[in-house]
Amino acid sequence: MLNYCYNKLLKEKWENTPDNYISLECFLLHYRNLIEFFGDSEDLKVSEWKEWAPRELSAEELATIRNKKPFDNHRGQISQYLQHCTKGRTKDRTWDVKEMYKELQQVLEIFRRLFPIRSVTQELPLSLRMIIPAFLRQQRQPSILD
Repeated sequence: MLNYCYNKLLKEKWENTPDNYISLECFLLHYRNLIEFFGDSEDLKVSEWKEWAPRELSAEELATIRNKKPFDNHRGQISQYLQHCTKGRTKDRTWDVKEMYKELQQVLEIFRRLFPIRSVTQELPLSLRMIIPAFLRQQRQPSILD
């Protein structure tokens, strides 16, 4: 879903204004989920790989997929925006989705290489299959995130 909404936002072709807002909110929601995971925040953390990974991760591998910068840069603003009834939401806000995605892109690519979907799909906990997966479908590269 992240990639689907990201691509819609880049094309700037929406059926109507609500479609634009739906694309933005969907992007922000899935982006926030991923930056919380890769940023080692909230409940499911990348560093706690025994909870979600179908195989062991070396310290080096783990270091390549842990990235707190997008979390630090965007999580607070995204959460405030997605809460709807906030003063911050009443102000028109532009979101640089290109730059935001760029901050996370390398981690996503490495994660896809570490966990190709065909080899581990059934081994993932159901909760992870539901949280992370959809954005990879648009990449045409099978991965654990599918």
